[in-house]
Amino acid sequence: MRKLIREQRRLSRKQKDSHNREKLRIRVARVYEKVTNQRNDFLQKQSTMLVRENQ
Repeated sequence: MRKLIREQRRLSRKQKDSHNREKLRIRVARVYEKVTNQRNDFLQKQSTMLVRENQ
């Protein structure tokens, strides 16, 4: 989450329609996707564990 916040701050300071802004926008998207994947993975592991324990 800290990395996402830091990258979003950097993005907000870039000039509109610049090449560096576009590169940073893609980097922010990757970080955001990683956070989303981590959350989904955790939830799936928890639900699988609960189902296996409580059959």
